Amino acid sequence: MTLAHRGRALRALLALPLLAVPVSARSSGFALESQGARATGFSGAYVAQAADPSAIYYNAAGIGFLKEKHLYIGGAFGSLSTDFVGSGPNPPAGTTEHSARGLGVLPSVYYSQQVAQKAVLGVGFNAPFGFRSQWDNPDQFSGRFICLDCRIRSWSLNPTLAYRIEDRLSVGFGLDVRFSTFSQTRRLLATPNPFPEPKDVAELAFESGTKTGVGWNVGLLASPSETISVGVSYRHKVAIVHDATATFTQIPTGDKVVDDAVALSLPKSQAATAGFTYPASIAAGIAVKHRYWTVEGDLQWTLWSSFDAVTLRFPSTPSYDTLLPQDYESTWRGALGAEYLVGNNWEIRGGYSYDHSPQPTPTLSPFLQDEDRHGFAVGGSYKYENLRLDAYARLLVYRERTTRDLSKYDYNGVYNSSGFSVGVSLGYRF
Repeated sequence: MTLAHRGRALRALLALPLLAVPVSARSSGFALESQGARATGFSGAYVAQAADPSAIYYNAAGIGFLKEKHLYIGGAFGSLSTDFVGSGPNPPAGTTEHSARGLGVLPSVYYSQQVAQKAVLGVGFNAPFGFRSQWDNPDQFSGRFICLDCRIRSWSLNPTLAYRIEDRLSVGFGLDVRFSTFSQTRRLLATPNPFPEPKDVAELAFESGTKTGVGWNVGLLASPSETISVGVSYRHKVAIVHDATATFTQIPTGDKVVDDAVALSLPKSQAATAGFTYPASIAAGIAVKHRYWTVEGDLQWTLWSSFDAVTLRFPSTPSYDTLLPQDYESTWRGALGAEYLVGNNWEIRGGYSYDHSPQPTPTLSPFLQDEDRHGFAVGGSYKYENLRLDAYARLLVYRERTTRDLSKYDYNGVYNSSGFSVGVSLGYRF
């Protein structure tokens, strides 16, 4: 590749759009497992491979087999929507609601550099967790007293060191510096209620700043033979208490007595906190290469039991303290992917995954709703000298979920979701 070609390639690489990309790349719960286009083409079965520096996310040991310098950046676009039908008594049977949820920005940026014969340093930046529940028709939405627009967003800066103990054995360690935000908007009712039907008297907007937590991750990658590799990775949980501002805005009802009473009792804007824990996870995989084929199967166990509740505290007005029970259960996902080399420059791949939802039936709500899901992915790559372009498309098929009149939020009905995403990543070896 000439210097002119290298310059154009680098400019294209750095110009790849990374921001303002809503996606539906969820794994179990609200984990986001689409952190590189090649890996997502395998449906996330990537723990036992090390073809690019997105291994920083999937298995820290993987970059130990990368020589020289590598830059790998990408983004994704998609959609995720949920339909809800009430089953009564609250909301009334037949009530229909809709949420079109964007999961916010989802870039991924990775860089690795060989610093010694057996040592490689790397750094990754991605969004490992996130969700948004944003419901249509906020003034009429039947669950507006639980959530109108609620969001968790997280970013991870992941400096990583991998060391190749032997030619076919590498270990890796990283720090997971987690940047997290939380927001919730919901309506408040008059208590006691003087109207024939519940009526909104105020809106509460709870918005946190960005809070930082620190975790860590480790990995091991070994190749017992030329054709088989096995990998194991672990990522630790991160607990965060967010500093926030709670803003109360009165909504006039037209009843002067009620409105005057609300005006007197409604709290002023105040400092608040929101606390919860991002879960730990452990994953293992095996990859087999035979001539033009690469096949990998992975199992991942996510310790979602640490996500037991979201706790909102209002030190100035403790009567507004809120516990949003989640009671998530530790659960697993499985993925199987295959890749075929077409000539020297092209690869095609596909994968299937199954995610078992960690959310128990009683905590399904407009705030968070999660279902078991099947994932079907296809992808491909084009390679030219030191440059590679990876792309994927992925369909998520969710199972129907009902509260079965067990809701801890007194909000019963049936949830149906669907999702689709596409993404690209561009890699360059210096």
